[in-house]
Amino acid sequence: MEHTRRTLSVVAAAGMLMLAACNGDPEATPPPTTSSPPPPTPSASTPSTPPKPTPPAIPPAATNGLTVTSAEAFARFYLTVVDYAEGSGDSALLRRYADRECIVCDALAKTYEQTYSNGGAVTGDFHTRNVHVSAARLVGADTATVAISGSEGSSKWRKSRQANVVSFPPHRVSWDLTLAAANGHWAMFAMVRK
Repeated sequence: MEHTRRTLSVVAAAGMLMLAACNGDPEATPPPTTSSPPPPTPSASTPSTPPKPTPPAIPPAATNGLTVTSAEAFARFYLTVVDYAEGSGDSALLRRYADRECIVCDALAKTYEQTYSNGGAVTGDFHTRNVHVSAARLVGADTATVAISGSEGSSKWRKSRQANVVSFPPHRVSWDLTLAAANGHWAMFAMVRK
């Protein structure tokens, strides 16, 4: 399993590069228009920043042993965790349900934390919808693989308060996920974006 984990870590690192190039990491506040009035007073939060979303709760099916069914449920849940971190900057759940060797999980957590701490944000329709699991299987007693896809709408990402806005059109996303056993349930071990 250790050799498999090292190999998967290398694969995950490659996935992270793909992720940085194409992940729907949208923006926070649109640039002011000439017709908008100046802000009344500066504040710590940007008025157009949406309120923080509610953290997702893990469904019982995702914690019901180390089965194909629980792997599918966990994979779906983890995508909602990524969406939550993307829309809030709160990566606690993203880290909590990830194996400590998940390179992409750590990179996502750091990206969203840094974005929000620097006054940036992600806005728009970035939540993964129409989620479909095309394959899920057990690999031994302590690993599962899940191929999952979905769609995201238009979104924007501003890396920091001073950064330019990056816009993303609606698009499909597909992931090859590897889950590892963690205290009788699954944890995210590797995420490779296809």
